[in-house]
Amino acid sequence: MNLFPLTASFLLGVVLTLAALAWRKRNLPSESLEEAEPVPEGEPFDPVSAAQNLLTEEEELRALYERLGFSLDLERRAQALMEEIKASILVEIPSFAAFKESVDAILPTLEAPRKDDALAEARRSRACDPLLKAVLAASDEGGVLEALGRAPVDEVLPFVEEVPLLRGGAVVWRTPMGLDVLHKRAKDPERLGRRLEELVERIRASALRREPQAKTELLKAAAALHEAVAEGQTYLVTPIKTLERKLAQWYLAPEDSAARERRRRLDELLLELLTVRQQAFSSPAAGAEEASPELLRDRLTALVQGYVSSPALHTPRLSQLLLEPFLAVEASRVAHRPPSEASNLLLRCVAKEVRSGRFDRDESVRRLRSLEPAGLFVHSLVYRLLEMATP
Repeated sequence: MNLFPLTASFLLGVVLTLAALAWRKRNLPSESLEEAEPVPEGEPFDPVSAAQNLLTEEEELRALYERLGFSLDLERRAQALMEEIKASILVEIPSFAAFKESVDAILPTLEAPRKDDALAEARRSRACDPLLKAVLAASDEGGVLEALGRAPVDEVLPFVEEVPLLRGGAVVWRTPMGLDVLHKRAKDPERLGRRLEELVERIRASALRREPQAKTELLKAAAALHEAVAEGQTYLVTPIKTLERKLAQWYLAPEDSAARERRRRLDELLLELLTVRQQAFSSPAAGAEEASPELLRDRLTALVQGYVSSPALHTPRLSQLLLEPFLAVEASRVAHRPPSEASNLLLRCVAKEVRSGRFDRDESVRRLRSLEPAGLFVHSLVYRLLEMATP
């Protein structure tokens, strides 16, 4: 998840955070350590989707987000409303001849002798834009409309919908005034208006404590889009994108400035946790090199240390979700060390009880300590998680 991948799009409804997340996907191959949590064959594991599913199922984790000052219910509905608003845009080309003339004029600027100025570099940077290539490759108006209609708000045609300009020595891309060769208007103005009204009502009714200025700017952006729709404006991409950006800025502007950082850490923790769990509980893909349990243990250790040092994120269910793969990895580490069979059986028994959610903390600790006279020690953080996973 880069969960905070910042596009201006509101990656709400999953553990959302729209700002640069430091989380990086690591691609350690997996080793079968415990009960499998398989991914459908041929489909790569998607931690964002896994997080969506987890948060849908786990009331305790949703409550944790609420405690930090973020409403997942509002996120999901706001995301759905924004997606409906964007899906309601209809792409039209009033005159295909005029449009084609405009597009044909792009090629000479891209094929001109190389210059080293900022504008020339900006043009070259967009020369391989997928949408531009699809439009140039289309053989007729139908093909062009199909390409432009795939994501009419999120994908814009460079050099037509956006042109590079120099502002204060820096290059910015702006929509030209009076864009008439391409329209992106409301397919159903009344329906779009209702979705917009619901979004505004939810924002006004929200009990989230946010910066007043951010809320003012968000409502102003919503009013601007409403006015543009009512006036029948033929290019709505700009006000929709402005609304989406202001929505993200409002949601991520809690009055408690530390809340945003805590939210970022929680998003990052969940993404990494779900990735590690997938590796710990799944069989390796065909032909993949098996991961060392030691590497998975090191990765879990770093993850748990960060969690333990963040009291605001502590909750029994999250502690249990961290404990389960840790115990599975520990069981794998002792599988081939004497006395392996009995020790491995005991560790797996403790791990299975923890995964069921029905376990006695003190008895689990006693069982794990009983391995120590034989020289088998589980990581000390396992004991800390056992304590934290008990309500």
